[in-house]
Amino acid sequence: MSGIRDEDVAGKPGFAAHAEAIHRLLGGAITVAHNYPFDQRFLSAELKLCGLKWPAPPAEIDTVDLSRRFFPDARGHKLGELCARLEIPLIGAHRATNDAEACGRAFLALAQRHDAPADVEGLIDWADAVGEPPAGGDVRRNEDRVLVFGEGRYAGEPIDEHPDALGAMLFARERVDGAWRFRHTESVRRWVERWLRIRASGRAAQGLKGFGPMEWGIDPPAGVGVAGLP
Repeated sequence: MSGIRDEDVAGKPGFAAHAEAIHRLLGGAITVAHNYPFDQRFLSAELKLCGLKWPAPPAEIDTVDLSRRFFPDARGHKLGELCARLEIPLIGAHRATNDAEACGRAFLALAQRHDAPADVEGLIDWADAVGEPPAGGDVRRNEDRVLVFGEGRYAGEPIDEHPDALGAMLFARERVDGAWRFRHTESVRRWVERWLRIRASGRAAQGLKGFGPMEWGIDPPAGVGVAGLP
């Protein structure tokens, strides 16, 4: 269904031949993808086979999320549908360079139309994307660039293995000078809320698709956000 034939890849180098270059490229880039978690899982698995960790780009922006925000009444949010709304051509869908170019053009069009900030931190907030956790150690990167808990029962363990414990950080309080206050800062709690909403809520399983280019992409999300932050 991708249009790739056996003869197209016969004799070509495998992923391992390019793994280190891909790792370096992603590690310092503002990355954009349509249904980011889907692609990330594939890349992470391939990098792991090559002895490499996910490089944790400084920004991970998902154009599915942007499409849902700026076209809330649209019936679908697949890449082909988003490109059609933005009048961006997508020829030869599901070929890597074609999809990547279309996704990039869609992101730029949305950024220009909706006044995206030029600085990285502002862009991450505008895109409601996953960025680096706030300084302070509540959540941090370990030596392998994996997000881990910085303290508590699961200190040093990956946060995606204990989403319930991460969620508890939103509401944890402690008594200071006779009064109850949130244990974690507002910036940390907002980062945790965003991570849970984007990474832990999950995506609906892909249904059976047809063969047309508009039939492939992300299905509606199954999860819901975490509400109640002050």
